[in-house]
Amino acid sequence: KRFKLISQKNMGLSEARNTGLDSVRGQYVTFIDSDDWVSENYLENLYSAITKNNCDIAAATIIRKRPKSQKYRVHYTEEKVYETLQEKIDICNIPMCCYVWNKLYKVDLVKNRKFKERKYFEDVLWIPEVIKASGKLVTVPNIEYYYRVTKGSIVKTTSKKKQNDS
Repeated sequence: KRFKLISQKNMGLSEARNTGLDSVRGQYVTFIDSDDWVSENYLENLYSAITKNNCDIAAATIIRKRPKSQKYRVHYTEEKVYETLQEKIDICNIPMCCYVWNKLYKVDLVKNRKFKERKYFEDVLWIPEVIKASGKLVTVPNIEYYYRVTKGSIVKTTSKKKQNDS
């Protein structure tokens, strides 16, 4: 009852995320890419922080994982609430880290904010608008989103379309 499996033709990342947003029935939503993973209690800790602090977004640490190494991309060491636009931009390291997937969002904030379809770097367009529209954002320590770096990933491959979209 708590999970819904959605199958659709592969039309791209934005279309998949938009389908998910169209189907959401709860109060919160998150994005986890298929080749990444999260630490134990990831959602529980994000949910606890977002509700306790009455925030629109809860953000987790990002660890960039390579086959033989790992490195913090964003590292949060304390639970702290940020309210001004500049504080939220700074703590999320925008524009360097326009990631949608290390966060838990209130559905009311994102449900009608669609990802631009058939575009690479859709998160670079989406996350600044969401951050701007949000009220409070809380950082959550001791939980991680593991971003897997692989040779054949969308980010690592080149194409004319990618160059045009960037």
